Amino acid sequence: MIIKRIRKGQMRRRGTILRLAESVIVLSCYLVDAEPERLIESAHVRAMSNYVVDAKLMDELGISPGEKVEAFGALNLEGDRFEDWQIDMLAVSARCPRSHFPLDHWVLSWKAHEQPTREQAEESVGIFAEVMGIQECQMLWSLHTNTENWHLHILGNRVHPITGKMVQAGDGWDKDRMAQARAIIEERQGWEPEPGAKFVARSGAVYDVESGALLRTADGTQAPRNRRDNLGSLPGFDPALRERIVSSITEASDWHDLHARLRPLGVRYDRKGSGATITVGDDTHPASRFGRECSRTAVEARLGPFRPDPQRANAAFESYRQACRNELDRIRAAQAAELARLDDHLAAILSDIDPALPGFVAAAMGAAMRAEVASAKGAITTAFATTKDGFAKSRLGLEAWLTAGQPSAPAATMLPSIMLPGANVRGVSGAVPSSTTSLHHARDGWTTLYLDVDGRVVIEDHRCVIVVMNGDPKNIAIALEMAAARWKTVRVSGSSEYVRLSTELAAERGIVLVDHAGRRLLPEPKPAAVARAGVHRKPLAPVADAGPLPQRDPNWENVAAVSPHSLVPPSHEPEEDGPSVVDQASHLQRKGKAR
Repeated sequence: MIIKRIRKGQMRRRGTILRLAESVIVLSCYLVDAEPERLIESAHVRAMSNYVVDAKLMDELGISPGEKVEAFGALNLEGDRFEDWQIDMLAVSARCPRSHFPLDHWVLSWKAHEQPTREQAEESVGIFAEVMGIQECQMLWSLHTNTENWHLHILGNRVHPITGKMVQAGDGWDKDRMAQARAIIEERQGWEPEPGAKFVARSGAVYDVESGALLRTADGTQAPRNRRDNLGSLPGFDPALRERIVSSITEASDWHDLHARLRPLGVRYDRKGSGATITVGDDTHPASRFGRECSRTAVEARLGPFRPDPQRANAAFESYRQACRNELDRIRAAQAAELARLDDHLAAILSDIDPALPGFVAAAMGAAMRAEVASAKGAITTAFATTKDGFAKSRLGLEAWLTAGQPSAPAATMLPSIMLPGANVRGVSGAVPSSTTSLHHARDGWTTLYLDVDGRVVIEDHRCVIVVMNGDPKNIAIALEMAAARWKTVRVSGSSEYVRLSTELAAERGIVLVDHAGRRLLPEPKPAAVARAGVHRKPLAPVADAGPLPQRDPNWENVAAVSPHSLVPPSHEPEEDGPSVVDQASHLQRKGKAR
């Protein structure tokens, strides 16, 4: 038996509904009559297609007139008449009018001395549909018998009749699946196998002839393709050794047991990037090629985070790498927490909209608040991305780690620092801090950019969040004053150095700071010796009178090398930009209540 798909050439291009209708009518008529020229001349078919189909189209569809139809039938098509089947197939096909040609045409051909019955032809269609994964799709079939080789035509509509989505026959491996279907049909019906066949069926299961690997179980379960195809194509790889490697990995109780099982085989399992490798002698392969169960994701799901073979790994360096991964996890968790706080803040201010307001006013206010928070979340994501990028660049390779004295862990990363309203309170009106007059500003959508005299962006005001682009105390002070002009209390979280400096600057300006749990933040008391000597820190001069930007403290340079971003909540825009959305909300609610 031979199974092949009729290629459609130009018909693979996207076409019109009429073109699709034309193809459905012609192919279906061919399957049941095998003389399309005569059927096309009939008024009934002409009325349905509005076309006269030419020889070129027939050639594209793989039509050879003059064959005798012994039997025909349908799967998953409504109605009892052939015309009803055509209409149903056309209606479902039209649900994806701009997809590539949704019809597939297959031919199953028997040897010259083999003549299947109608029941065997119908059974072959069912087996073929199941193996190809299109058993729920619409299909027409017909058995043609007046050629030397009896053959079965199958017309399949790959548009699913329920979901309306395109179904990929054979999951994209149609040649593989057609060969499997052929093997099952030959075994089930007792036909002579084709010489040189890739697959063979035994008791309903399909095996690879060359390697003997199980490809499809009798209940229809397919083996993972990466295990069958990728490894099967590796020259000189011993299938028996492959099975021993897979069983050693899948049967291991922990990482120590896994390495102990692989060591006598001369095999190593190592981590590489986000995946893993398996080394056999001098050859290294991706672990996933041995099957999904051997991938790092699957093995870690069973055994926990990767642990190297203690007999060959530098345990100290591996411990350092694990500490780096833990630090990266901490950064990611901090980002998720800050985004969650913004979601809570948005929910609080949306629930505070006065229900007495007209519907269109409340809707406009809600949309504006959501847009502001979306802009703020984008700023937070960008800042954390910069932090993660800086941390990745600071991680040490083996040589650099040895040169640096073999540190046990990376330096703690300075996280972006976030400020929000202290208790999800509504924004209050306040004057724009005079300190901002020393900066130029420009609008960019929802964002106001503040630039220094050299044109560098030093503050980004996203209304719900302000991004301070460096650790300069002057810029932090400006951001704090902007936050205090909008919020009664300011919630701050971030690195300990940033919180310490923000707390000191806020205390000097009478700004109330709280942490993420709502606890009041106060500056640390001065050392007793300094207090007795009467030495006090000189308050920072007002920014408007401070003159040129001060030189950055060398300590800040060290911190900024990892993460230059700090985030604080927004201030009002400059007076000419108008009030913020929160202030507008307060005004509209007062106006609504006055009515």
